[in-house]
Formats: sequence, structure tokens, C-alpha cells
Amino acid sequence: MEDAVTVASLYVELKHHHRRLAPSAERYQVDDSAWEQVAIESLRDPETTIFVAEVDERVVGFVKLELVPKPWGTSCEIATLIIENEMRGRGIGLALLRRSEDFARQVRAQAMRVDVLHTNEPGRAFYEREGYELFAVRYGKPVRPG
Repeated sequence: MEDAVTVASLYVELKHHHRRLAPSAERYQVDDSAWEQVAIESLRDPETTIFVAEVDERVVGFVKLELVPKPWGTSCEIATLIIENEMRGRGIGLALLRRSEDFARQVRAQAMRVDVLHTNEPGRAFYEREGYELFAVRYGKPVRPG
């Protein structure tokens, strides 16, 4: 929890990054405070694992993992992986990915999964370089109550 403010600000940075990639998506139009709240709640959630990356004792990125039971075994899913813009390209994302994969092995997960926006070419290339394969397409649609 000592990293909550920084993690929340990185999560907001992710929202802005996604908004540039998918400007019409309503989920990226909501107020920054809603994204901050989700990040803080994730830190409190015992079902969520978060690893942070630090440079010179300053948090510069994080990965949020969720273990999801599947019929074939447990999937370790990367819900979020974000690095500060100015810190990208320095191997920090790769270090967080490696730490995530180590965690998945420790908890005996059968696979890693991650969703990447189809317009996020650098993100897709990052995972593909690391052996992740495209095997599904996820669709989304906003729905409103009642």
C-alpha cells in the first residue's frame, strides 16, 4: 500500500495511453479518479498480485496479475502491465514479465494470458517477441443497466 499513489498514477497513465489508441472507447472517457480508485482497490484485493518495478527507489512500473481457474488448469492473467513513458525501452517491462512468469510457475499455473488492444502494435510486438501467441479475439460492447 505504500506505493498506492504511484500505482494509481501509473494506472491513469495507462488510461491515457489506451485513450490515444482507442479514442472512441467509453471506458477511457471516465474520470481519472475512477481509474485511481480501481488501482487502489486492486492493491487491497487478496485475489490480485501486483509487482512493482523501481529505479533509484522510485516506482516506475507495475504488473497486476490475476489467477483464473479454467477447465484445463489455472491461468495467470496479466490484467495490467504499465511502465512510465520516459522509462520504456529499458527492459523494465521485460523484467516485470519475467517476474510474472516466475510467479505463475510458483503457483503452478498452466499458462499465461494477456489482452492487448488490437491497435497497440508495440504492445503486441512485445508479447510476441516473448513467445506469446495470438489465439483469440476479444470483443466488447457497452451495456447500460435497465
